[in-house]
Amino acid sequence: MQKNKLFLIGLASLIASHSANAAYKVIDFDTNSSGGNIVNGQIIDNEYLQNYGVSISSCNYDNQKSASQINLGSCNSAGDVADRQVAFNTSLSNTRDPDLEFHNKNNDYKSQYTALNIGSYNGADKPGNILILQENSIGCGDGVCNYPDDEGQRPAGYFEFTFDSLVDIVSLDFFDIEDSNTNGAANQISFYEGNTLKSFGYVPDMHDGNMERVSYNATGINRLIVNIPGSGGIDNLVFRTGTVDVPAPAGLSVLLLGLIALSFRKIKG
Repeated sequence: MQKNKLFLIGLASLIASHSANAAYKVIDFDTNSSGGNIVNGQIIDNEYLQNYGVSISSCNYDNQKSASQINLGSCNSAGDVADRQVAFNTSLSNTRDPDLEFHNKNNDYKSQYTALNIGSYNGADKPGNILILQENSIGCGDGVCNYPDDEGQRPAGYFEFTFDSLVDIVSLDFFDIEDSNTNGAANQISFYEGNTLKSFGYVPDMHDGNMERVSYNATGINRLIVNIPGSGGIDNLVFRTGTVDVPAPAGLSVLLLGLIALSFRKIKG
């Protein structure tokens, strides 16, 4: 009987650990994946590689492309500028982009933004840093741009997130996105597994000084491209690990737990 008990306890632990493997992770651009603070103007590339397994890059079209010339995920034509993805502190005032300032009375962020609380992550009631496509390269050589300012040309460019393993994309916040009223390559969000496009959507249509949190159900993803049609930024990329391509369905776990409970009754009897 004792061996049966130990076996059943071990089986229960295995099922519990299977359920616990699912973990939500949030890229909030306020702290890196090791807990270090991210400063205003910092170029964000490998800040989430350790522990999260996420690399971030971008392409600024630098006013060299029209919407019809966009080749999704391509940043190698004349005039393109790579890796200008920069943290912008929305809590500051008198910045080069007042449309992104949380405390600007002309913006609606205070009525629209809510703290993000998911899994073990408890967010603040203000967005803090968001990610922008940096317009200029002044002082960026040391990894922190002197004058954070989002690219205002249309289309602006795109962000690219590369994951070390397959994940589920859960949600993403958008701020002050302009010129998104036409669904096309310039404002497409693309979810990839390798080079295979699994699904896509579009950035939300909004006005100056507005934000929106958009939910997704994109599973088995290891590359995400977010096209930005004009000025604006993104924040709070939520993704889930440990649930992709897991063969054991929840129903099986419930059945096994029921069998365990029944077996314990028999053992006790």
